[in-house]
Amino acid sequence: MLALCAHGTKEAWERLGLVVDLAALAVRHPDLPWGWVLDRAREMRRERAVLLGLALASACLGRDLPPAVSNQLPKVELLRPLCRQVMRSYQTGQPIKGLSFHCFMWRVMEGAVDRRVYFTNVGPSVLAKLGTWILPTDEDYRVCQRSGLPDFLLYLFRPLRILRRCGGPWMAVKSMARRLG
Repeated sequence: MLALCAHGTKEAWERLGLVVDLAALAVRHPDLPWGWVLDRAREMRRERAVLLGLALASACLGRDLPPAVSNQLPKVELLRPLCRQVMRSYQTGQPIKGLSFHCFMWRVMEGAVDRRVYFTNVGPSVLAKLGTWILPTDEDYRVCQRSGLPDFLLYLFRPLRILRRCGGPWMAVKSMARRLG
């Protein structure tokens, strides 16, 4: 159970087969010691991953959550947006990837220690992608030269042009997320 949930979360539950395997395990072993499973998950700081997997199994296959898991309902409620995100990926055939994947992983993590370790590992590559997106283009250089602005202002000019072209800050963020995958 713990391994399936850890693997499914690591893959952002990309394959529905992972959810089906989890549900089959829960159905085949109704006497599973859920309290023990959740205690082990909590000790490993993976309780959200297990609860997310079980919530997905419940949502996808119409199975009720085991009573020991139902007692954790407030924590499960916090995972509803993640469940919707995974379900939407199944419906659209678009896996969770790029910046959305990193946001997904960030929200599944239990606390600051896990987030710090994750950001230490993936942060530099995400920041590098963001940096290349904000770098001035040849068009930016031409506009700056025509208007007589100093070159160092290009790094401020590019984000402003992106905001104007996208139709505001929120649209710029959405455009950036699409570009980053």
